[in-house]
Parts: sequence; structure tokens; C-alpha cells
Amino acid sequence: MADSSCGRCLFALVFAVAAAGHGHGALTTAERLDILWDRAIRQTDFGKAADAEASARLALRIAPDRADAWAVAAVVYAATPAGGRPALAREAAERAMALDPGNARAHYAMGVVDYASGDAAAAEARFRRAAELCEGFARAHGMQAWALWDLGRYDEGVAATRRAVHLEPRGFYWHQNLAIMLGELGELDAALEESALALELAPGDQWKAVAYNNRAYLHAYSDELAEALAAAEAALALSPDDPAVLDTAGLVCALDGQVGRAEGYLRRALAGGYASLPKLAYVLAIKGDDSGAREALRQSRGDLMGPGAAMDALYAAGLAYERLGDPEVTRRIFRQTATLRPTHPWSQAMRQHLADG
Repeated sequence: MADSSCGRCLFALVFAVAAAGHGHGALTTAERLDILWDRAIRQTDFGKAADAEASARLALRIAPDRADAWAVAAVVYAATPAGGRPALAREAAERAMALDPGNARAHYAMGVVDYASGDAAAAEARFRRAAELCEGFARAHGMQAWALWDLGRYDEGVAATRRAVHLEPRGFYWHQNLAIMLGELGELDAALEESALALELAPGDQWKAVAYNNRAYLHAYSDELAEALAAAEAALALSPDDPAVLDTAGLVCALDGQVGRAEGYLRRALAGGYASLPKLAYVLAIKGDDSGAREALRQSRGDLMGPGAAMDALYAAGLAYERLGDPEVTRRIFRQTATLRPTHPWSQAMRQHLADG
């Protein structure tokens, strides 16, 4: 969740809205920037784009010559509105760095901008430097973890997430992220423990839905489809129109043979902009709609290429091709995927499939 800056523990003041905008004699500029940083980060986390922008504007108004103010703006610009504004975000982050090259938040903001642009290596270096400059900066460790993960340095990613947990033991995000990482490394019992903690600490229904959605995957990895479906339904009850939740429910239903429900969920996920075509292809192949399945696979080809391709999409595509009578394509997808991500539970399922075939 939110981080205070080095040596300034002002989390209790995050909700002191009047103090940040008025009553200027009560707080120093540095303290007011702490409040606005924490507030803007939380507002961004909860999708409150207008509120986050207001916090960033206030930070720039009260301290246009301070790196912290420009760092706030950079993080907000990188995240809001949906998709961010990369040019504005980079300009603000560079301004923060120019004002104070030793500022932890400036390095963090530049890391956010680099990560959003797809440069995981540059982002990892920035997040690492931010964590070095500010010992208690849990969010810097948490973001460094994802940059390491994207670079294929999975054990280091887990270690960075554990550092975030140590610094902020009741931080929902860190337990949630650790559950995801451990699950993809095949440490499913530990992942479920972290997932339970994330559910307990979730700061509202929106985040409980995220935690249940991940839990559905953890159970699906072990072929525990009844438990996976229960978790997916819990996520749907909390967030019925979320395309990511609908996509997960669709995949779990497909794996469980509930084709009609699966198709309905996946088509709603697609309408919401989610990349659900490989899973829909699998469902259509089960139904015997070969032309529809092949068209879905054709349209999803871009989602299935490169090291960043999602495991669930690759798994579903492989299953779809086999249903369509193209086992050689399935074997090629499974062989390449299992080589690239050897510890993933579905890689293990793919290797077993190859051995059986």
C-alpha cells in the first residue's frame, strides 16, 4: 500500500486532507509532500484518476522546485488515465531527477516510467536504487520484484517481494504478489497461504475479487477444479463485470467441461477488452465449431508470440489445436513453453501431455 519517505513516518496523516491543502503553518513542505505522495499512490491504486491528478497538481503548486512533487506527478501520469501518458510521465520524472539525483522517489518514479515503457532492465536498476536510498521503501522493493520477474530472474523477484512483506507485513499487495509468484514457480501450498493472507488484508471488495481471482488459478494449476470454480465465483460475486475475473471464470469452466458457461464468460471478457481469444478458441473447438476456433486462434496469434505470452493463453491454445486435429502444433507450443517456463505448474502439465502423446 502507501509508503512513507525516509525517516518520515506520516502514514497517520494521509487522511488529513485539510492539513495538506490548508493550514500551511501546521506542517512543513516536506511533510505536506509526504501526505500527498501517500494519498496520490492510494488514489492511483484504487483507480481514482481525477483525485490522483488533484493530489499531483497540489504537490506541484506548493513545491514546484522539489523533486518529491515532480515524482508524485510522474507516477500519476504514468498510471492515469488508463494506459497513462508516457511523455508527460517521463518529463516529470526527468524533472524530479534533475532537481535531486539522490531522491528515492525520483528514482522510483523513473522506474515506473521505464517499466511502463517495457524497459524492465532500466526499471529494475531504478527501483533498486530507490530502495538503497530509502531503507523503508516497501513499494520500491515490490516494483523491483516485478521488473526482476520480467527479466526471468524469478528467485530474485521472490526475494524482493519478501523484502516488501518484511517492511510492510500487512500490505495486501505484497502478499498477493508473492502468491502469484510462488504459484507460477510451482510452490502451490506456500502460494495458497499467501493468498489467504491477501484475502484477509484486502482493503475492499475490489481487491478481494483480485485475490479470489488469483486463488482460482492456484487451484486450477493443481487441477482442483471444484475449488477453482468456487474461488472464481467468489470473485464474480464481488466484481461481476471485471473482464479479468470473467476471463478466469471462463477458463476454469472450460477446463471443467462447462462449455456454455465458459463461452458466456469469455465473450463478456472479450467485450470488456480482455485478451480471451485463445481460451474462446478452446471452447469453440470443444463445441465442434472448428471454423470459429481457427478464426479466434488466427486473431490471437500476436498474443501467443514472444517471451511475454501468458501461460494461460498458451495452454488454452495448445489444447484448442489438439481438439482441432493439429497435434503437431500443440506439441510445438507445449515444448517451447515448457522449456521457457520449466517450473510453472502448467509447464509440468504440458510435459506430461507430451510424454503421453
